[in-house]
Amino acid sequence: MNLSPVIKSLLFIFTCFYSLLAFGAPTGFATIDDPKTVAVVNGYKFPLVSVDLLYKSVSQGKRPMRYGDLVNGLIENRLLAEYAEQEIKEESLMSNNPVGFSVETYLDDQYTGFIQASYHQQLSSYIKENIGASPEAITSFYLDDKHQQLSQLLDMSKRMEYLLTPEQQQAAQGLVIAEYKLPGESSESVTLFDIYRRQNIQGRIKIHQMNLEFIKAQINQFVSSNTVSWWAAHHSGLKSFEIEALKRFIKDRHYKSRVIAHHGVSADIHDDNPPLDEAFKKVTPAEIKQYFNANKEKFKRIEYVEARHIRLADFDAAGKAKAALEEGMEFSEAAKKFSIAKTRNASPAGSLGKVRAEDGGSQWAKSAVFALKEGVVSRPIRSPQADGKTVYWEIFLVDKREENYFDVDSETVRYLAGKEIARKNLENEFLAVRKNLFKTAEIKINPSLIRR
Repeated sequence: MNLSPVIKSLLFIFTCFYSLLAFGAPTGFATIDDPKTVAVVNGYKFPLVSVDLLYKSVSQGKRPMRYGDLVNGLIENRLLAEYAEQEIKEESLMSNNPVGFSVETYLDDQYTGFIQASYHQQLSSYIKENIGASPEAITSFYLDDKHQQLSQLLDMSKRMEYLLTPEQQQAAQGLVIAEYKLPGESSESVTLFDIYRRQNIQGRIKIHQMNLEFIKAQINQFVSSNTVSWWAAHHSGLKSFEIEALKRFIKDRHYKSRVIAHHGVSADIHDDNPPLDEAFKKVTPAEIKQYFNANKEKFKRIEYVEARHIRLADFDAAGKAKAALEEGMEFSEAAKKFSIAKTRNASPAGSLGKVRAEDGGSQWAKSAVFALKEGVVSRPIRSPQADGKTVYWEIFLVDKREENYFDVDSETVRYLAGKEIARKNLENEFLAVRKNLFKTAEIKINPSLIRR
């Protein structure tokens, strides 16, 4: 059976569980001695089997995670998820990008991907022996029989948006397009809605276009995913509460990401971040000046550089010029001998004069000379490929760099300092929330299990 692909981001998702612990892992927890429970957070138990399975998946490689770090991360996620459910609207927690996959589909894929990765050998052997090489071995398709109903339901001739109306959704829930039968179980139906709700915008377009091959592939993927979940529930040895805990861990991680986004501390200062934008508006000129004075090195700018260059026609010529320079030839002498630019006749030969950021001319060449230290000859640099323009090679030498600071009242300082101050303020607010959650929570840990 062709299993759905293991989620590539699985390791990343679980290793991020403790990403904020750098701000200080909580200590002073009460203890428990239940040999089957790692921790209890506000009455919610972390089953040993579930945590161990998770730990096994994230502790591989050259730098395995410590067990206690994982547990601390899971505790933090649980508290932030509880906070999310109380303080953030459900639609914000479970909303997804209009062109992306639904959150429910994402969470389900994370769980089935985790089961596939954790039980790959046992799962593959069972499927091979009891089901077959592909989902089609246990699936009956009704796409041809339901072609007319599908065509009418998916017709977009009078609509502009690739989304089913509420009425169409209800009809899709009643339109069975396939059935599958797992070993020892009754047949299960696959409706059009089962497939449709799992799609992003590209998938929905293909369904509306009546791409039957794509729809059939999505049915196979749906059956594969359900087969993995069924196998986990019946043949993995996991108990129902242990499976529920694994799903809870995954959902908690998602809720944590939404809490972080809600507080505006998850994105770069240049990203779309409404909480950061609001905090930025509240930053005062006095705060900006104070930050500028304390972090002046962050606001350095290049007034100008005095530079020389040697322009070469091709790579071979550039190599010869570079070799001559390495053998001790003075730069201007090399410019006179090798350069094909008019500046070979300048004084000194190859001189570009003072190069300023606001001046016209080649942006890539300015970037190159601004990156050089004084007195260091660059390697040969190839010019960008531009339509209708000759490609050449350049060797640069900066004779002098004149640096200064942006004016404290400039827009550059206002934006960069203001955004950084706002980000720090949001971070402090978030950490205060996090600290209070740990302070008011009832947390118990099993030290004998965590310190293994």
